[in-house]
Amino acid sequence: MKANENIGLMVLAAGASSRLGQPKQLVKFEDKPLLQHILDIGQEVHVKERVLVLGAKSELIQEVIIPGTFSMIHNYEWQKGMSTSIHTGLKSLQSKCTDLRHVIIMLSDQPYVSVEIINQLIASQDATKPCITTCSYANQMGVPAIFSHHFFKDLMKLKGDLGARKLIQQQLDHVRTIPFSKGVIDIDTPEDLGKLE
Repeated sequence: MKANENIGLMVLAAGASSRLGQPKQLVKFEDKPLLQHILDIGQEVHVKERVLVLGAKSELIQEVIIPGTFSMIHNYEWQKGMSTSIHTGLKSLQSKCTDLRHVIIMLSDQPYVSVEIINQLIASQDATKPCITTCSYANQMGVPAIFSHHFFKDLMKLKGDLGARKLIQQQLDHVRTIPFSKGVIDIDTPEDLGKLE
């Protein structure tokens, strides 16, 4: 599938980073906040709409980052888990783009995601069939990932802190993957941050 105008992109950044002890969105990576790094990548990808889903520490984060072409939206139920951020982001994208056919889900704490990885997801996605294209790393499949509109209702049914990976596991017959070995690196604990630094 070629990049086109009916793709939406959401960056999920609503978590409280409780295990890290500080907002992971604002840790420094390549001389900028990690979330800014992710947003800068998202802005280079050819999509129709972009949303940034904030929750915990949203006021502090908004003071620091430059959203560019991202619409910033607040998930008031962020404490109920990642699924609520997916719901919030998807509702926003659908309201902005009535012909939305695919949605890309990115996280705010995968420092080694790249424009090339996101473009590979888009290129691998089947535009004509129910399809989910995910990244594979450490013997698992996960985000970044792109979901066709056939699965929007399923994304809206996710509960609690179960993110998109649960849906991926339920729909393996429709899943394609691209390799992203560094996708396993994220920032959840002080030890993770120490390795990054």
